[in-house]
Amino acid sequence: MDVGLFLQAGGNYRDNVNNPAKASDGKVNGRPAIEEQEPLNVKGQCSVRFQVRDSRALLSLTFGSDTAGACGQIDELAPKVEPLLPKNN
Repeated sequence: MDVGLFLQAGGNYRDNVNNPAKASDGKVNGRPAIEEQEPLNVKGQCSVRFQVRDSRALLSLTFGSDTAGACGQIDELAPKVEPLLPKNN
């Protein structure tokens, strides 16, 4: 399993959704977010884009070739990562 967390200054969490057919809006601990399956059209990848004031945070996870497993893992990890991000206010 490979996990990455990126804070992208000046980005909007809604920008650059690479695979919109496999993306869904939602919230993580009340923070707006988008979960995207196979963001680079590669099986086993899942990402969550978090809204962060004046930027965005991207949590990315690769889990072999098991996309459902990757998204299951990221669903468990995202609520633990979200409190570590800069606040939106």
